[in-house]
Amino acid sequence: MNSVKIIVSLIAIFFQLSVFAAKPESLYIAIASSGPGGAILGHSYLVFCQDPYFLRYYDCVAYEFNLEINQEANLSKLKNLSLMDKLSAFVDSPFRVYQHDDVFALQKKYVDRGQTISYMRYSGSSESIKTIHSDVLRQKSERELNTYKDYEISDNNCATKIIELLENAGGQINIYQNHSFYDFDQYLSNFPIMLEKNLKLSGLFDSVLEVSNKSSRAYLIK
Repeated sequence: MNSVKIIVSLIAIFFQLSVFAAKPESLYIAIASSGPGGAILGHSYLVFCQDPYFLRYYDCVAYEFNLEINQEANLSKLKNLSLMDKLSAFVDSPFRVYQHDDVFALQKKYVDRGQTISYMRYSGSSESIKTIHSDVLRQKSERELNTYKDYEISDNNCATKIIELLENAGGQINIYQNHSFYDFDQYLSNFPIMLEKNLKLSGLFDSVLEVSNKSSRAYLIK
């Protein structure tokens, strides 16, 4: 009897995951503020959820574009390397798409470092959300099959990949069309720490949930 219950439970979980994979109902862009060490420029990732209105960690899945060397299991390899060897390790590291089924644990990693996570709710259509989700899964598969070492600190990073996904789904991110030489934000526009400002200007997002180790707040984007 116990074996039957276990099998039924596994089938139910598989069915739920299959349905979710095909039909995410909402999308959030999660942006981690500047943090210690290599996180000085922040970080960003995508969170797809089943609920169309609320961000519930247990029914969400996160995807991040990141270097293989940045994964927790590999960080220990960097400790005893010289600066030049560390730079070489980053240059030679594959740039992949990582899936995180435990969204709360991913958030906790950054919050425990003193960083703030801003979840920006995408206001695009259901079809746009599905298009972005399919594009992420396609790139995840491609980068698992191929060792792409195409990370560029300013031109091809976690933030630029998110902008690319949004634009491929029909959105437009028009930043700094009329800027002055002294508008220094323009020089950081491709980095995660500027992504929140850029996305607010896009008109593609309607609200933000901020979470830190001290408090949380939600507000509408005007």
